[in-house]
Amino acid sequence: MKIKILKTGLFFLVATVLWACSSKVKNPNIVHFVFVSDLHYGLTRTFNEKECTSAEVAGVMLEVINSLPGRNLPGDEGVGAGMVINGIEMIVNGGDVANRQEIGIQSAAISWHQFETGFIDKITTKTKAGEKTELFVIPGNHDVSNAIGFLRPMEPPTDASSMASIYNLMLRPQTPRTANSYNYATDRINMAIERFNICFFFINIWPGAVEREWIDGHLKQLPVGKPAIIFAHDQPDIEAKHLTNPTPPHDINAEAKYENMIPEMPASDGSSIEVQRDLVKFIDVHPAIKAYFHGNSNYSEFYVYTGPDNDICLHTFMVDSPMKGEYSSKDQSLLSFMVVSIDLTTMQMTARECFWARNDGIEWGESKTIALN
Repeated sequence: MKIKILKTGLFFLVATVLWACSSKVKNPNIVHFVFVSDLHYGLTRTFNEKECTSAEVAGVMLEVINSLPGRNLPGDEGVGAGMVINGIEMIVNGGDVANRQEIGIQSAAISWHQFETGFIDKITTKTKAGEKTELFVIPGNHDVSNAIGFLRPMEPPTDASSMASIYNLMLRPQTPRTANSYNYATDRINMAIERFNICFFFINIWPGAVEREWIDGHLKQLPVGKPAIIFAHDQPDIEAKHLTNPTPPHDINAEAKYENMIPEMPASDGSSIEVQRDLVKFIDVHPAIKAYFHGNSNYSEFYVYTGPDNDICLHTFMVDSPMKGEYSSKDQSLLSFMVVSIDLTTMQMTARECFWARNDGIEWGESKTIALN
């Protein structure tokens, strides 16, 4: 009996040691980034049983993001399953930093200041090489509306503070833009970077004709086989209201209800079906584009965009909003951001839903793995 007990105890001791060791495994060939969107500074919501500002909610979310290095990924079948997160290479914000400054909502200038001091300045994560995590921010439709005007009254009528600040952060112009000098027609926030043998495109709202021409120029310079990933605010099946008013003088007005964010105009039936078809043609002739990340719809979903005619397959990753979540605004336990892991050896990528506002700590939700090669 004593021998049996000793053997059993030894077994559990060894198992515990092996688990402890495996839980600390780091794979140098795996990199991680975080994707968030739609922080909507200027709004409030019920959070932890009290009314909180977007700055307060985003601050709590950032604390969880900052705590990711050293945590273990879930023991699923995805990239890096069960391994330690050995650094965060990038944090990508998918837009709508500032909520639209309709009457009663703070200005874009105040919202950007809160984002800068409460989010940007408080990022403490490091890359696996020990360097500061890179931050990339693209504009959302609320940021754009603040800059160019909206079909309902705003106060002030326009404030390009968040758009100018995103432009300066991303493109580092020799002459920084200000709220007064920023011009939406010419100051497009499009940026391409190459990291981990992948080309990442950060684009202005949605890949319209202007953005597609710009992306095409970059793709032509890439070696054959190098994958590309697009980050945009709007989903591939763009909402028609974000297109340009087709009725002269093509202005933004309450009757037409178009917001003039994309130069293209809707189809004769008022839908976005034709501009979607243009996007599908572009994706079809550019097989290097392997994935598309976006916000705007305010909930998490991993899906395949097939186009209006079901003739394309584009892996698409949509992330939740901490303030306007379709589901998480009513149940904070559903609040999530996205943690993405890439194996640089196999070129497999796994996106995971990370629930960050639960009483017992973070929990992992759904995941999706795709091949980038």
